[in-house]
Amino acid sequence: MKTQIRKLYSILSVKSGLTKMMRKINKHEGAIIFVGHQVNETNDNRLEPLPPKYLDEQIAYLKKHFQFLSLSKLLECYEFNQPIPPKTVVLTFDDGFRDNYTYAFPILQKYGVTATIFLTTGCIDSGEFPWSQRLGYMITNTTVKTIHLPQYQIFQFNLESETNKTYVFRTLAKVLSETPFIEREQLLNQFQQVFQVIPPKDRMLTWDMIQEMKQNGFEFGGHTVSHPHLTKIPPQEAKQEIRNCLETIRLKLGVENPPFAFPAGKSNDDLVEYVKLIGFRSCFRSSYKRRYNTLSNSNPFRLSRLGLPNAPAIFLEAEVDGLLYWVRKSVQK
Repeated sequence: MKTQIRKLYSILSVKSGLTKMMRKINKHEGAIIFVGHQVNETNDNRLEPLPPKYLDEQIAYLKKHFQFLSLSKLLECYEFNQPIPPKTVVLTFDDGFRDNYTYAFPILQKYGVTATIFLTTGCIDSGEFPWSQRLGYMITNTTVKTIHLPQYQIFQFNLESETNKTYVFRTLAKVLSETPFIEREQLLNQFQQVFQVIPPKDRMLTWDMIQEMKQNGFEFGGHTVSHPHLTKIPPQEAKQEIRNCLETIRLKLGVENPPFAFPAGKSNDDLVEYVKLIGFRSCFRSSYKRRYNTLSNSNPFRLSRLGLPNAPAIFLEAEVDGLLYWVRKSVQK
């Protein structure tokens, strides 16, 4: 129902001319930073992807009405107290999925656009999905009809419906999100036996792909080693995830002070200070109230991002140039 309402709102906003009118009124002062994840046609791991044709539409729309700026150039505005150009957009992707190279890279090159990709470095090294997509892949692709995991309150549960699979995924993902690395890996290995599915090891970027993209203007940042929810694991392990990620990026890419993105946006003041202390250049603490990043409402360690919709460009146009942002902002006051 929510998706249908959003679709109807988007169509009405664009077809009625509302977004066109709002573009003339709204000065778009500051930068909107967008974030995407997977770019492909197949939802086989329970992280909904952005189909390439929709990414193409969205970039075409943004290219027509906004100016793209690299994340490093935006950070220079903060560091040197320079005005952020109006109608600026910055493009980022999280995790480091291989489809960013296969599909997103050529689309962005077509429009002369680059992006910053935040790498889960352990997954880049191993080729494995982050833990949540490994779990999602097992559940999506299993042929097992019934599972029994009483320790997680899952009793003789039927897996033949998508609704039930979604419930099992959410239940187990919550457990894994609060589990330290070694135990989490042990559980994932156990789940492979339960679901009788082995996730692929060729769905992440390789370092060679990353180097090629870097040579073509793309930038790269850190996203931890194994994609834990950092506020839910022991503090020392969280800091080790951040520090080891930075060391790998410095070693592999020669980038001394890359930006950082917290997995699932899970952060706290102590972790932000640690990110800053060890040498990362920036990080995100997103809020719907701060769609536009300006010199007065944010800083390099308090940037806000907006997700790219996994939908046609009309959804993005309605989001950016419609009334949703202003409605949300007034409701949340």
